[in-house]
Amino acid sequence: TAFVDDLFQEWVADDNPNIKIRMFDGMFRFFSGDQPYQQILPNFSTRNILAVIASNGDISENDDFKVINFGQQCGNVKVTSLSEFANSEVRHYIGDISAHMPERCQTCDWQNYCLAGTTHGLTVSRFSQRNGFDNPSVFCSTFQKLFSLGATYLLRNGLSVDVLRASLDTAPWQATRAQPLPRPSPHFFSRTIPITLQPITK
Repeated sequence: TAFVDDLFQEWVADDNPNIKIRMFDGMFRFFSGDQPYQQILPNFSTRNILAVIASNGDISENDDFKVINFGQQCGNVKVTSLSEFANSEVRHYIGDISAHMPERCQTCDWQNYCLAGTTHGLTVSRFSQRNGFDNPSVFCSTFQKLFSLGATYLLRNGLSVDVLRASLDTAPWQATRAQPLPRPSPHFFSRTIPITLQPITK
């Protein structure tokens, strides 16, 4: 937390438009009512499909999941099409993670921006052995402190309270809130995951 706080304070003190820090830039754009960004953010987090293809042709999910051996080796380009990977059981489950709001996040003022940590590409930081991915990010307190610092800075520099409030109320990302996120299937943590196709839903 201290590192992120110090970095943010140094970044705003420099006030140099040539220094781009994606985490801070995105936060300022969302809080300031940048509607195109507010629409792109949830679409990127919940609808885009990431595929990692190794030098031997193995297809896996996002590299971030390697630390928990989740969603790795979901076929090989020699025998598995990208369409099959995109519509596989494990790929659908990963989409469900991104589109699910953990219960503990549902009363948070920052929920529509943070998306339970997914905004900053840290979906893996939601995982625990007890609850699977049905948790806030382990960096939750760091995010909350950063968002508070960012909002305070913008308000002190002329951002309208109404604009900030409207931005935080913006929820183009329709989270699933009523039901707990099911625990991931044990075979999603296998060294080799068999491709099981699921119906395409729009």
